[in-house]
Amino acid sequence: MKKRLLSLLLALTMALSLATTGAWAADQDSIRVTVTIANQGAIAVGKNNTLMARVPVTVTDRNGDGKFTYDEAMTAAHKAYYEKGEAGFAMKGNSCEMLWGNETTSLGFYRNNTMTGYINGESVEDNDDLTAFVYQDQKNWSDQYCFFDQTTVTVKSGESLTINLKGVGFDENWNTVSSPVKQAGLGVYYGGTFRTRNVSTDANGNGTISFYKAGTYVLSAKKDGAYLIPPVCIVTVTGQAPPVSQTKEVTNAISTCVNGYQSIKYTKPTYEETTCSFGSEWVMLARLRALKGNEGWTRKSADISHYLTSVKAAMKSKKLSKDAKINDIERVIITLTALGYDASNFNGQNLTAWLYQNQKWDNYSPNLMIWSLIALDSGNYTAAKGYREGLIAQLVKYQHTSTGGFFFSTAWPADDVDMTAMAMIALAPYKNSNAKAKKMYNAGWKFIQSKADDQYNYGGDSYDPCSTNAYVVIAKCATGQTGGDLDATVAWMLKNYLGKKGFNLNGEYNGMSTYQGLLAMDAYQRASAGATKLFDVKWPANPITVKNVTKTTSTKAQTVKLGAKAKESAKLSYKSSSKSVKVDKNGKVTIAKNFVGKATITITSKATKNYKATTKKVTVTVNPAGTKLTSVKNYKGKKLKASWKKNTKVTGYQVQYSTSSKFKSAKTVTVKGCKNTRKNIYQLAKKKKYYVRVRTYKTVSKVNYYSGWSNVKSITIKK
Repeated sequence: MKKRLLSLLLALTMALSLATTGAWAADQDSIRVTVTIANQGAIAVGKNNTLMARVPVTVTDRNGDGKFTYDEAMTAAHKAYYEKGEAGFAMKGNSCEMLWGNETTSLGFYRNNTMTGYINGESVEDNDDLTAFVYQDQKNWSDQYCFFDQTTVTVKSGESLTINLKGVGFDENWNTVSSPVKQAGLGVYYGGTFRTRNVSTDANGNGTISFYKAGTYVLSAKKDGAYLIPPVCIVTVTGQAPPVSQTKEVTNAISTCVNGYQSIKYTKPTYEETTCSFGSEWVMLARLRALKGNEGWTRKSADISHYLTSVKAAMKSKKLSKDAKINDIERVIITLTALGYDASNFNGQNLTAWLYQNQKWDNYSPNLMIWSLIALDSGNYTAAKGYREGLIAQLVKYQHTSTGGFFFSTAWPADDVDMTAMAMIALAPYKNSNAKAKKMYNAGWKFIQSKADDQYNYGGDSYDPCSTNAYVVIAKCATGQTGGDLDATVAWMLKNYLGKKGFNLNGEYNGMSTYQGLLAMDAYQRASAGATKLFDVKWPANPITVKNVTKTTSTKAQTVKLGAKAKESAKLSYKSSSKSVKVDKNGKVTIAKNFVGKATITITSKATKNYKATTKKVTVTVNPAGTKLTSVKNYKGKKLKASWKKNTKVTGYQVQYSTSSKFKSAKTVTVKGCKNTRKNIYQLAKKKKYYVRVRTYKTVSKVNYYSGWSNVKSITIKK
């Protein structure tokens, strides 16, 4: 009886336990799995642009059978992420007939890298990794499931990550086996787009890749000629991109482009012109701004002459006039300034005034306002009152307040990285003085940075990614930005777009990509060398070398040659501020007899091929004649008397004395009047040796001019 009762109690306890467990699992508990969904070779995109790559999914026991199943996980994933919720997933019996809105049975399912067949009722557990996919090859189902050896990894910015890729196959007995996947291209997903990195796995399935921008990325792979189910590794990048010098590589790139510039053509609808003619300003500017050492690239005078002739011809034919296209005027202003010419007075015309004469900005592209600002600032040109402020106010109309991005025109209102970068160049000089400029500038940079991928490549969605990256580089250099992110962008351009004779578009040499890429390399090179910014093309002043002149007055007129020189043998002219100090056309200075004082001589150099006209002031100082210390005597009472020769042409004298022969901590007394030639010095230290000297001074226009010091005499105080 006792045994029977015990058995009944045990059975009842077990039943209650099971009942409790079942209720707990079905009604209260849940598990968390990660889900990847691929749609015909690409990772699917869900609500709020969520990339369905190892996304977290909470699974509950929907049917109350006491377990969590694969189909319940898929239902939960669709409910959480698919635009139409659970409607995107459907089961019929044991078969799945709809996945991610695709009505098909060409579907595959994996759990923890192991294939599963019927998902209806198959148990899943906490932390399982599930992959469901629609086959690309819906006829032969040849898509290969692949997986990395790491599903999540954290790396530092710039740090290399080596990862292994394996694919699942079957042996002769239809047992699943995994083997390395070679020649698969590694890349990163941005939204629903996979961007390859030109990094492939080796024979062992290993590939090495690096990331620069901090963030979280989905690493995956594709293989030409094969269908791969996208493998997934979630990569978290921390820290800042480390600076990496690109100096040598950039110099080589500039050489490549400059040497191939003859192949660059500037094409218009009806004609084609060479790089040395009106219309090819950007090519000319790129050549002019490239550095070789600390000087501009060697320029052929014939090229410059040809360009200037073509500009003058365009002005004569009215192709270039106040009524011409504003962009043409802007480019010419910048290029002429870079060549050392004053665009406000070139060929008898003020080209800078053309920008604000008879111009209406409504319904124009912001490109026009941007480059007008850059053109005017390139040489610090004067503009009509309020014109610059007006341009900034107009730019506001072309920036989306929601994103900070600038757009090209009302006809093309999409955010544009290129246009935004150009706007940053134009707004940079005004961001601290103009509230509108500051607001646009800050919002613009936030937009640009949001478009950088993990390599700091900004051209992922651009028709011409080289040009897009080029303008971002120019903008960063123009606004003083440095560091690893800039280095990374330059490295990306060199690696992906530089060809044998210039920069490429879609793998082929392209003139626009080349000169814009060259301008970017110029900007980066100049920033690295601490030179002026790319569009700061104010022509350097000719450094006149000359020394100030110091003379002693004379009873006779005296002459001296200034010996002033300027580079490129620039012609010099001279002008003196004093009638007593004259200067001739050759820089010979004549000082009048008995003159004491100061004169300023202004030297002006004319403009040369590489330097603008400039002035420099040199000072001619004429001091009074000195005197001679005749005696120093010691008298009772610890005093000394100093005597010197009279100088009737001075205002007075200064006597200096010290216990140091080098006159350290010396004391100086002034004796007014030229007739006073003696001075007593009191309160000296007994048994100390004193050194004494004297000089004259003359007051001219309330300024004292001093002679040199006299001879030195010494005396020991004994009395």
